[in-house]
Amino acid sequence: MSVAEGDPELVRSQVQAFGRQIPLLYFILIVNTMAVTVTHLRSAPAWMTMYVPGVLCALCIVRCVRWWRGRNRVLTHDKAVPELRKLIWMAGIFGIAFTAWSLMLLPYGTPYEQAQVAFYMATTVVGCVFCLMHLRVAALLLLSIVILSFATFLVFTGSPVFIAMAVDMSLVGLALAFIIELYYRSFAGVVHTQRDLQASQEKTQRLSDENFRLASIDSLTDLPNRRSFFASLRARCPSRHSRRTGPSTWDSSIWTASSRSTTFTATQAATSCCRKWARGSLRSRSPAFSLRGSAATSSACSRKTANRKMRCWN
Repeated sequence: MSVAEGDPELVRSQVQAFGRQIPLLYFILIVNTMAVTVTHLRSAPAWMTMYVPGVLCALCIVRCVRWWRGRNRVLTHDKAVPELRKLIWMAGIFGIAFTAWSLMLLPYGTPYEQAQVAFYMATTVVGCVFCLMHLRVAALLLLSIVILSFATFLVFTGSPVFIAMAVDMSLVGLALAFIIELYYRSFAGVVHTQRDLQASQEKTQRLSDENFRLASIDSLTDLPNRRSFFASLRARCPSRHSRRTGPSTWDSSIWTASSRSTTFTATQAATSCCRKWARGSLRSRSPAFSLRGSAATSSACSRKTANRKMRCWN
């Protein structure tokens, strides 16, 4: 039943929610107080209809302006925790102040004006509690102060109407307390779920980066492989990559061309080695073959020379 100091995400979410709800709370409080004050100007003393509500409304305006200016401000955890604690204290102080003022104002005026004060307390506490639902302890504190004190005062008046109103307010207070408890649990559960999802996403991202690193190096030599080459190539040549063809087509064309050139060079080298080996083995095994081959080669050369000369003469 206090500020969750060990849960920074929850504290930060509560402060962000209150940045827009607390000004609404003070607006409801000021408007309802001014309405009751106007209707009791002639039936109640001036200090109860002008001075006391004037001071309370001025404090509400100061607090409202402060929260409205800081609605978009992001507080650290060390600053957010004292801010929530101050909000709890302010909820209790304002609850006691406005309840005491309403109880002192209740005996004055006609029955209609007295009913207006009771209606003012019931509607105002419901609106304020809904604005404080993100901080359970503040909402329950305000609800307890207003409902218990006002219902007790109505019961001791002895009027059947006021006693019935006290019973109704008590039942409504119990229902509000139950709703506040459920809503706060749901709110905290959503915050914790978002935190778990973010942690899971960060873990998945780390695993993905590690898998990419392992896929981009050779497992034996720890040197960059073909995947790393294409990744660096795409990073360095984005214009050519996107202007002509897609990434897969471009990578495939480069890999196919390099494979063809490599295959052709390897084939030429292998063919040359096989020819040299065959000639060397034949010459070493049959000397006559080498003589015959040389004689045949020389006779072929002489025939080609004779043919060329005859063509020239003709």
